[in-house]
Amino acid sequence: MYKLVHSISPYDLIKRGYLCDTEVIYPSDENYYHTLHFKLNKHGSFMSENLHDIEISHEKTANIIHDVISFSEQRNGITIIFATTIKHAKEIFLLLPTEKSLIITSETKNRKALINKIKSGAVKYIVNVQVLTTGFDAPNINVIALLRPTESKTLLQQMIGRGLRTAPGKEKCYVLDYAENIKRHCKDDRDIFSVEKEIEKQGKESKPIEVTCPDCHHINMFAALPNPDKLKISKSGYFMTLTSDETEMPAHLGRRCNGLVSVGNNEYKRCAYRWSGKECDKCGHDNDITARDCEKCGHELINPDSKLSHSRFTTYFDVNKVTFSETNSKKGNPIRVVKFSNANKEITVFFMLTNDFWFKKKVSEFDKAYAKGISKIKYEIRKGFVNVLEYITE
Repeated sequence: MYKLVHSISPYDLIKRGYLCDTEVIYPSDENYYHTLHFKLNKHGSFMSENLHDIEISHEKTANIIHDVISFSEQRNGITIIFATTIKHAKEIFLLLPTEKSLIITSETKNRKALINKIKSGAVKYIVNVQVLTTGFDAPNINVIALLRPTESKTLLQQMIGRGLRTAPGKEKCYVLDYAENIKRHCKDDRDIFSVEKEIEKQGKESKPIEVTCPDCHHINMFAALPNPDKLKISKSGYFMTLTSDETEMPAHLGRRCNGLVSVGNNEYKRCAYRWSGKECDKCGHDNDITARDCEKCGHELINPDSKLSHSRFTTYFDVNKVTFSETNSKKGNPIRVVKFSNANKEITVFFMLTNDFWFKKKVSEFDKAYAKGISKIKYEIRKGFVNVLEYITE
């Protein structure tokens, strides 16, 4: 347990000259993305269809970039633009003066050379997607243009932080918010330092829990997901089954470990372990759950034109063999453990043996289907547990 012995506010750091003063600039007309209505999925991330709305707002994007250029050309220093997706970033880049602009995304190969070019002051505009949010220091940045919404208060602070470094002749950093981030996360929409803590407004069900990273063993503090069934949670932050086996369902809102791992020469990088990730079916890279394109190879992970719902996973499973046994959970409650298997996979389903109507109904459905011979099941994953929706019999 750590004890806070001293703290200093960003306002004090500005007064002492360690950070640059800031000013928030809002568009004077409707040239901004309306994002306050955006909904979060069960992982705490914006829904993909909401982000797609920004991608297809071509006229609005053009008007916003015209506004950014008009504002930036009156000031010295660099303007950094945070885009929503790679496609969005490429569209923005084409609207900027080519000779004074560059784009950095996960597809960019020569990032180090481009970052050196930025620090030399050879460019005026930088467009990036999830690359220059942390670990990037260029004091000559004095305009931050937010063209992407973020559900994370921490990420908002990190993006704005790219412009808070002091530099000779730099009096102020201007924050142009075109995605309603400051209105969403700050108590005072003119004060970027009035960001509320991540765990505020989460309610009684979202108290922070300790989660130990399985890879680097860093202890993270993440807001907990609702747990009305009072399921046990493993040390690694996953819900556990009735027989105390660890599931693959995270019990918290954390997506990636915050620990630092050494890469040699006194250098560190963020741990790569993710609780909620999206694997690229082309290169196998584990991406952030909200990624639309693979950050390693650029392959499209979600078709933005798809109308499929990602809120619940349901599928069919061919059954070659069914076995079951009855035992007790660690709390002493009688349960039936049913295993459906084929040559490639095994699925385990738990049935509570109680007098509750819903549980008795589920057991009865299984018994009738088992008597006829089960050839296939349709199931969904809910909180890491398998719930059979339909039995297909022989």
